[in-house]
Amino acid sequence: MERSLWKFGRPWTALGNDARTRRGARISWMAAALVAACTLADARALPAQALDASASGGGGASGSAMTAAPLSAAGVREAARAVARGPMGAASTPDELLHLQALLDGAGFAPGAIDAKWSDNTRLAVRAFRAAAGLPLADEIDADAYAHLVEAADARDPLASYTLTAADVRGPYRRLPAGTYAKARLDCLCYQSLLEMLGERFHVTPAVLKRLNPDVDFARAAAGTAVVVPNVARRSAASVAPRLARLVVDRGQGSLRGEDAAGRPLFWMPVSVGSPEEPSPSGRLKVVSITRDPHYHFNPRVLGDVPDSRPDAHLPPGPNSPVGVLWMQLSKAHVGIHGTADPELVGPGMSHGCVRVTNWDARFLADVARPGLEVRFL
Repeated sequence: MERSLWKFGRPWTALGNDARTRRGARISWMAAALVAACTLADARALPAQALDASASGGGGASGSAMTAAPLSAAGVREAARAVARGPMGAASTPDELLHLQALLDGAGFAPGAIDAKWSDNTRLAVRAFRAAAGLPLADEIDADAYAHLVEAADARDPLASYTLTAADVRGPYRRLPAGTYAKARLDCLCYQSLLEMLGERFHVTPAVLKRLNPDVDFARAAAGTAVVVPNVARRSAASVAPRLARLVVDRGQGSLRGEDAAGRPLFWMPVSVGSPEEPSPSGRLKVVSITRDPHYHFNPRVLGDVPDSRPDAHLPPGPNSPVGVLWMQLSKAHVGIHGTADPELVGPGMSHGCVRVTNWDARFLADVARPGLEVRFL
């Protein structure tokens, strides 16, 4: 049954605009966004062996290596009992944090890539949810906030079982070369593995997906294999789009939210924005156009860290494109909202001034936004 998750009746409350810790080295093949626009300092396609590695950081987390210990599906499902012992937050177990992140994602307050860690993205999503629910701002989910979160997420099980199809196993998947010009010779910047594709489909890091399924060999999995995944089904775009009055990009916080005409939040997600040297714009812009699965123009003349003498290149579409699965052109040259090949770096990474989101959040924005929609930069 379709129902509004945003019945709290309170306009948006500032979350503190605390500056993020920005991490991630710039890489040598930096590309410009579609139609000579900006892209990310750390945009790249991870090599296949990295995608399949059991240790992974990212998602605005502390950066420590994730252990290879399996996550307990029973522990994730039963994490609700932990709230009776104390709030969910920085001291919570990985099982409890996966439970919390799945509910936040399902309620529309995306924590970025679900990584079973207490990350900056998760902390800010918690604060955003509490503000929308009219609760005191805090970096934790106590029993009262948990009751609101469960209701907003339609009392869902945080995990689900998914059965691989023949199309899932077939792909196409391909190992991608490292260089921009080598990528330009391909016909698709496709997923590199089944594990990478499933991670994006279910908004979760490949490392966590492997920990949830220690007995599944994703490199050899066959159609019919059942895997445990986060239950991240969201509301339909049809229930959000008619009420969406504006997008608000909070540059200090590193977030994007959708608001209705009264300023009530409809959804929230982490983003990467421009660096101090190449900041994102301020003020009010508008959406000019929305392109799904865009081609990508590598134009050295608009990049400060690429010699102008290097030739242009045109890269094919695909989820591992430097702009991911979306280019949303805004009413300022070379500035847009776009996806990424590296969802785990959304939040801590920096861009050349554009707004970078995960590919799954990019698809959601493409479904709910429209040309002419206001985009306000704070």
